[in-house]
Amino acid sequence: MENWYVCADIHDDIEALAKFADFAQANRADKIVVCGDLSLRPYAVADLSNLLDELESQKGQLNDTQINAFLQKCKSWNSKILNQMREVLNKNKVPFIVVPGNYDPSLEEVFGPADLHKKTVICGEAKVAGFGGADLYPPHISLLMKLGELVGKEAIVRYDEQELGAFLFKERPSVVITHNPPYQLCDMSHDDTHWGSRNLFSYASARNPKLILSGHLHTAGPLGSRFDTQKGIAVLDGKSGKTVVINPGNLGRFSIVNPRTLESDLDLPYGTFCRVQVENDGTPIEAQQYLLSGAPRIIAEPKSLRKITI
Repeated sequence: MENWYVCADIHDDIEALAKFADFAQANRADKIVVCGDLSLRPYAVADLSNLLDELESQKGQLNDTQINAFLQKCKSWNSKILNQMREVLNKNKVPFIVVPGNYDPSLEEVFGPADLHKKTVICGEAKVAGFGGADLYPPHISLLMKLGELVGKEAIVRYDEQELGAFLFKERPSVVITHNPPYQLCDMSHDDTHWGSRNLFSYASARNPKLILSGHLHTAGPLGSRFDTQKGIAVLDGKSGKTVVINPGNLGRFSIVNPRTLESDLDLPYGTFCRVQVENDGTPIEAQQYLLSGAPRIIAEPKSLRKITI
């Protein structure tokens, strides 16, 4: 039996990650799982401003040299934040796994073997597979993707729904760690829309993995939306057993970002994570949800929201 502490959607909030990691260590966590979106603003305001000035002066055209220079500045800027996060996780000496989200570049250069994107690992008797990214991008992230495509670079992790399905059916993991949740399971947005992966749902329906850990849809976490009844935990009953899906919600202080200024247009709820007690084969036994947010937008001591026997 192990206790896994699970978070997602940190969005540049190193203070929140540190509070979470310290709490996990103090409570004798066996593993930490980070389900993507470590980043929020993956480039500096000054670099964006210079790029927009160049774009205007050249009547909407940028050459490869200018694009590559901007992408290199983005990489340097974002790597500093990601390296600080790696140091936070390394400091507590709790083994950890990460996958990238739809705001993130490849994490392998910073996190090395802890990055489980498109990989598998054996935990106890459980085969664990990771697959990051999602197919929904805000404007300031779409900019990076488009610029990268113009010069043949992957500035943000590309998400391929068909590749996800093929990967899972080939590997047949009993535990799946993704950023994008399965369709209709912990994937509801604020407007009652389901945004999850249909191929992940197909795999769960056909193979009934023991556990799926994901993030991405903040409103499908423990704080939920006014439409959502799952509140971060859902169960899919299948022919060969049940699959438990857990979305820990967004840990970090998330904001809707203005794509031209990178300022916060709208601050949204934050501060949730989960403890999941799992058996050696990956079967979840118990989940406990926590909240570390406080007014006005401070990081507080974690408090329990609810405990669920699965």
